[in-house]
Amino acid sequence: MKSPITASIRVQVLRALDPDGRMQRDIEAARHLPAGAPFDELRRVAAEYEANIALAERYWQPLTERGWGIANVGLDVIREAGALLDANDANGADAVVAAWFDDQWIARIIARVGILQDGTPDGRRTFEQRQRLLNQAARHHLAGEYAASILIVLSQLEGITAQVTASPEGAQGRLFFSKRTDRKADVVDPSDLASIQASLDRLQDLYSEGVTKAQAEGSWLRHGIAHGQEVAFDTFANSSKYWSLLDLVVQWAMPRGHERSLKVDASRGSPHAGSQELNERGRRLDDREFRVTRNALYEVCSHQASWARRTRHFDARASEELMTNEAMEKRGLRAPHGVTTHTSADRSSFWAQRQTVSGWWLARGLTLNELGFVDVWYYSGQATPTSGPSQDPDQWGRHPNSAPPDWQGD
Repeated sequence: MKSPITASIRVQVLRALDPDGRMQRDIEAARHLPAGAPFDELRRVAAEYEANIALAERYWQPLTERGWGIANVGLDVIREAGALLDANDANGADAVVAAWFDDQWIARIIARVGILQDGTPDGRRTFEQRQRLLNQAARHHLAGEYAASILIVLSQLEGITAQVTASPEGAQGRLFFSKRTDRKADVVDPSDLASIQASLDRLQDLYSEGVTKAQAEGSWLRHGIAHGQEVAFDTFANSSKYWSLLDLVVQWAMPRGHERSLKVDASRGSPHAGSQELNERGRRLDDREFRVTRNALYEVCSHQASWARRTRHFDARASEELMTNEAMEKRGLRAPHGVTTHTSADRSSFWAQRQTVSGWWLARGLTLNELGFVDVWYYSGQATPTSGPSQDPDQWGRHPNSAPPDWQGD
C-alpha cells in the first residue's frame, strides 16, 4: 500500500540531499555570520544554497505534473522552464526541459542500463539486449521518429522494473505502471532525490492514469499510448518525457539490482560445500555467503569510519540504524542477519563480524592511528575473533590495511 505523503517537497529534497541535517545546520550558521570579510564568501554560499532549494521547491511539482522527471535536470533549466510556466507558456517550458535530454544525456542513460544487474548470467544478457533496444530508441528519437522511440522506452521501463524486483527464487517481479497494489513496484527511496515521493512515486501515478476514450490530444499517459487510445502522442516533448522518466527509473533500479544480485549470490549453493581446502590463491573453496557477508561488513564499517573521523572514537551504537533485518536484507542477508558489532572498552577500536553458512567467520575492524586516520583490519577464521584489533592485532593479521585471501573476492 502506498504511504501517504507526509512531508513537503522542501523537506523531501533536504532529506535526500542532507540526510543527517549537518549541511543544513552549517548553512544556517553561515547565514547568521556578520557581514564583511572573512565571512562574505560563506554568507554567499549559504544564500545560493537557500536559493537553489527554494527554486526546486517552487517548480518541482508544476514540472512533475507535466510528466517530467527533473531530479537530474540542471537548476538553470528548471529556472528557465519555471519562468515560462509563470508566463503561462507551458509548451515553451516543455521545450526547455526537453533540450536537456540531448544525445549525450540519452547515451548516459543507456550506458547505465548496460551496468544493471540481477545476479544471474541470463539477467546480464537481458540487460545487454535492453541496452541494444534503447540504442534503437535513441536513434529514432534523434531522427524525429517519436512514436517508435516512446514505444521502446515505455516497454523497457516496465521490463527493467520487473527484472530488478523479481525474487531470487524466480517469482514474478513488480510493475511500474500497474494500479494493482499487489503488482505495483514500490519506487520510494527518501535517500535518493530521484525516488522521493514527490518525484518517481508521483510520476508513477501520473503515467498510470487511464485514458477511457479515443483521442488525439497529444497526451503522454502510458495507458492511452499502449492501448491505442491516444493517437497524437508522437511528439518531441513526449518522447523526451519518457527519456526523463527512464533516467529516474534506471537510477532507482541500480541499487535494487545490486541488492537482488547479493541475494541471489547468498542463496546460491556451492559444489565445495563442507570442503576445508583452499584454491591456488589461498581462498577457501567453500565460500558460501562470503561475498554478501563482506558487502554487509563493508557497509557497517564505512558508516562507523565516518562517525569516528568526526568524533575521534568508535561507538557501535552509532551504527544501529544499519543493523535492522530490513537494512541487512537489502544487502543480501536473510533475517536474522547474524551481523554483530563491537566497540573496545576504551573505544579505540570497532569491529563487525558474521559467521557464514559455511561455518567460517569473517570480520572487519577499525582503529584510529596516530595521524587521526582510520586503519582497516581484516579477520578470517574458524572461530569468532576474541577481541578487537587494537587489543590483539596478531589475530587480525598483525598489520592493518592488508586484506587476506578470503577478503579479496570479486
